[in-house]
Amino acid sequence: LTSPHRNITKSLVDAGIGFLNIKTVPESDIEIDGKPVGRSPIDRYPLSVGQHKVKALNKELNLSAEKKVDIIKNEIELLDENDLIFQPIAKE
Repeated sequence: LTSPHRNITKSLVDAGIGFLNIKTVPESDIEIDGKPVGRSPIDRYPLSVGQHKVKALNKELNLSAEKKVDIIKNEIELLDENDLIFQPIAKE
């Protein structure tokens, strides 16, 4: 299987792009900087260099987790179940 974000051009990498792998238990819908990016696991998601906010949400189990991650040029950062600690979603 291939995904659109795997086809990164050299010019994007030269512009200051790093990558993020996300693996969660349980599988979750992932948002980065408030934008939905798919369901975990996510492999080599390209992001601009700098800090980003990652949110994992599992509505079926009423759980969510958030973490800030620093992306470094040309490196792959991993967020997994040790980084994304799920908590019950507070009822409003």
